[in-house]
Amino acid sequence: MLDVFRSVGFAAAAEAFADRRYDPQGSLRSRKFADALILNPAEAAAQALGIAENGIVIAGDSTKIRVKAQTICIHGDTPGALKIAAAVVQRLRDAGIALRPPASAF
Repeated sequence: MLDVFRSVGFAAAAEAFADRRYDPQGSLRSRKFADALILNPAEAAAQALGIAENGIVIAGDSTKIRVKAQTICIHGDTPGALKIAAAVVQRLRDAGIALRPPASAF
């Protein structure tokens, strides 16, 4: 869908998720499962770093999943979202990764 949106002139960015687990097939783990959310700020920050540096998330069964993302999402309704966001920002900055608004990623 991103290619379709971009082909007609919309600015669109692919996103990956710091606060969600992925299934081995690359989809987000359903919220009906207790482990669908990543609630530990350090773990979410590590996932964000993997996305930013390598384009990879690790599924629950240790499968490495390629993700192509220009943005990293943290859901506002995830318990502890502010602490998760702070940990993600700090981890990315500590790694020397520039944080910038999505519009500059196009």
